[in-house]
Amino acid sequence: MSDTGLIRWLLSILVPAAAAFSGVIIGAWLSGRREKLQRRYTFLERQLREFYSPLLGLRGEIRMRGELRVRVHEVANAEWQAVCRQAREAGGAEALRVMEEQRWKEFERVIEYDDKLLAEDLIPAYRKMLETFRGNFWLAEPQTLTYFRALSEFVDLWERWLAKSLPVEVVRKLQHSEANLAEFYAHIESMHAELRDRISRSELETSMPLNRKVLAREWLYFVVSYLLGVLLFPALVAVTLGLGNGNPSVFYEALFRPDFSAWIFTLVPYLFVQLVRSVIWAVKTLRRK
Repeated sequence: MSDTGLIRWLLSILVPAAAAFSGVIIGAWLSGRREKLQRRYTFLERQLREFYSPLLGLRGEIRMRGELRVRVHEVANAEWQAVCRQAREAGGAEALRVMEEQRWKEFERVIEYDDKLLAEDLIPAYRKMLETFRGNFWLAEPQTLTYFRALSEFVDLWERWLAKSLPVEVVRKLQHSEANLAEFYAHIESMHAELRDRISRSELETSMPLNRKVLAREWLYFVVSYLLGVLLFPALVAVTLGLGNGNPSVFYEALFRPDFSAWIFTLVPYLFVQLVRSVIWAVKTLRRK
């Protein structure tokens, strides 16, 4: 064999092998990157669905009820003052006393209803907020965890107040107010918006090192498939299709010819394996909820 023929023969061996190995590297990189991004995306989705969204929803409910309570009290107080003024102007102190006896119960129910609402709706909402935080601690960002103590103390003081185990003077001294949770609420809203933005724009990591386990797995797929392509696949094809009178030696002799066709033929099992894997991946993706 001449030097030119030897070079061509070596190229016929090395080029397909190099191309196949490059495919292994690229496939391993893409597979590893996809798996990592999918895991990250799933975690972000769980953060949003199981932690930040429920907290923000409870916060929205509490704020809505609080704002409505303030508005109702302002209107009720203004109307009560107007009714008192009209009674005083119409009949003096006696008319005012009679009006108070007749009408005060109507306005008093506004306060009674809010007290009932506080015990039956608002405090349970705060409890649920704390339970959501406690039950999904692992989903919280590190900065979010710093607000756990403030929320716990806030709910505990309300529980003490409802149990009538805390004098009003102590409550005032402790400065128990929802204003203490203002930073926590602002943080929840900010994190909720940030996570939605990152998920909607798929703002995930765009680069990552090759995963060694994925690379090793892909390499084994290639080696096993390539050995099948060299050792068993030619014999199977020769016997099945009757090529060369069922003798695979024709294929092995072609490996030493200065062309690429025979060596490319050895990659058929590997390509078939990759096709099957891609189909399995597609089916699993479609079934994933």
